Amino acid sequence: LELIFWEIGAFPSELWSDCGANLVKSSAVSSMCLALGIVHRSLPPFTPSCGGYWERRHRELGSTLRSVLCSHPNVSWKLVTAMAQLRVNSSSHKLIYGYEPSLPIGGAIEALSLGRGGLPVSFPPLRREDAEAEARVRARARDEQLILFEEHWLQQKQRSAEAFAKKLGPRGTRLRPGDYAVIYHAKMGPKLGTKASGPYRVLKE
Repeated sequence: LELIFWEIGAFPSELWSDCGANLVKSSAVSSMCLALGIVHRSLPPFTPSCGGYWERRHRELGSTLRSVLCSHPNVSWKLVTAMAQLRVNSSSHKLIYGYEPSLPIGGAIEALSLGRGGLPVSFPPLRREDAEAEARVRARARDEQLILFEEHWLQQKQRSAEAFAKKLGPRGTRLRPGDYAVIYHAKMGPKLGTKASGPYRVLKE
């Protein structure tokens, strides 16, 4: 985090993160915020009622890492994490919030390199009324997208449950040679571990 702040050339007044213990209960993060005068705030969890957009992005990041690391365990974590982050940044963030996730950092670096004199002369000054109107427009767009997100979340959850139920055979179903089976692990494994193995082909009874 400090490296990112130093690259931008400015420290934020607020730091937003999820509720992970490695951030919320971290003495290193707490001491950094205390020393730099940063207010550390946490995001809501992933539930349909409050959206949990960033928490869902973290799950997408984890699934990307899991899919790569299972087949390539010796790959560079730094490279894979950057590729997974690019996948997250290429999502529907702009549709919901009105800007790309990479814009704040890139925009800050560009503004610092140009300086005030580098802006066009015709660049209109920001007025409070314009900022408030823009905030209301973005808030309405966000609320509409969150409603759609909640509906899609519940529908997709139902569809996934129905599709999974169709794939499950009744208990006691006898497998025959030539059948394929996927074994689901009941016990929770490592966080980035696979939840199923296979498919396995039945060779004999």
